[in-house]
Amino acid sequence: MRRTTVLWGAAACVVLAACTGQGPADPASPPTADAPSSTVDRATDPSGTPGPTGDGATTPGATGDGPSATPSGTPAEAMLRWADGTPVEGAQLDLGAASRVRLGTDVTHVRDVPAEPGRFSLLDDLRPDGSFLTLAADAGGTGGGTAIGALREVTATGERTLRPPPDTDLDRLTSIASMRRVDGGIAWIEVLDGGAPRRLVLAPDGSSQGRAVRKAASDGDAPAALARWGAVLLDGRVLAWDGTVTGEPAEPALGLRHVEAGDDVVETRCDLEACEIVLITEGGRREPLLRGPLGMWVLVADGRYVVAVVDREDGTSTTWGVDTRERTAVRIVGELWGSAMSEGRILAFDDPDARVVVVDLAAGTVEQLRVETGAHGYEIAGDLIAVTTGYSEGAGADGDGGDVLRWPHGAARRAADPAR
Repeated sequence: MRRTTVLWGAAACVVLAACTGQGPADPASPPTADAPSSTVDRATDPSGTPGPTGDGATTPGATGDGPSATPSGTPAEAMLRWADGTPVEGAQLDLGAASRVRLGTDVTHVRDVPAEPGRFSLLDDLRPDGSFLTLAADAGGTGGGTAIGALREVTATGERTLRPPPDTDLDRLTSIASMRRVDGGIAWIEVLDGGAPRRLVLAPDGSSQGRAVRKAASDGDAPAALARWGAVLLDGRVLAWDGTVTGEPAEPALGLRHVEAGDDVVETRCDLEACEIVLITEGGRREPLLRGPLGMWVLVADGRYVVAVVDREDGTSTTWGVDTRERTAVRIVGELWGSAMSEGRILAFDDPDARVVVVDLAAGTVEQLRVETGAHGYEIAGDLIAVTTGYSEGAGADGDGGDVLRWPHGAARRAADPAR
């Protein structure tokens, strides 16, 4: 295991490689390495049936295979389409053409991410005001008992620790599948070992004590993804915070996959012939977004923008960044390790090349910043990003588990032209 701690001048800076714009040029090649997995997992594919595969927070879209916006030779039935059947088309966005931004000038440090000694911090639900949630986890991996530490809300004025329900078996708690602030409090999904169904927990506003919202009777009855207004269950039904469940469970033959998307949830639902992507909003309303072949899945989404991957039978893939409101799209050329998205900006990490990449779908730009290797988690909200340390010896030894940075829209363009 290698240490990742470097210095922020006189202060500790766990993730970042430097505090000034000086240093070697960032590599021009797009991300290629295995992305780190996270105990906080926004995407699920529990069915094991035909349909999308992989973890939306950690699985790459494959490299594009040609200069045209729609891959040549792609059969019509293998193309991504809008909900009305119209083919999705658009210009290319090449990750290899990323502009460089510099720390201390274009991108600035906002605060450190707190960590417990001997543990690293998993960060989720970063907000534009700089607040977020963290979960402490063992630097040596996951497993029951002490592997999972405190769940905290961190704000500009301080932090508080959230307590699990009194009946939580801490020795069997292996991970938190998702955590976020919602209408009425802070919610999270407990995952236990031994095949026990996931459990949805809510700490109401004004309280740090969690209570079980719903104890699943089966795997399909368990929560898959959190929304501001409730949760989507593994079988596609919708759960409100008062415990009410609406909708009909999906047929067992269907493959379902859910990705949290801003206030809502994006669902990919596949039968034996094709897949459909829908946006699930408050009250269980379903808005059809995209259609495609088997092998279509969502990498990341924010409610308006969706990054959809189409895996083809010949082993190639095409990745699209789609604006579902304006019905525009770009074809992303290069491997994209996307783990977070906000306002059409995708935050990705390239481990061996030690760079953080921000892809702005609305502006059609790619920017990169050199960081220290070993990063584990990434979040983005508005013009803020958070990067936390990975598994390493001495994790959290100095109480610093990562960094929150301010990365304004178009930072590279302003750096190239100060008059902008």
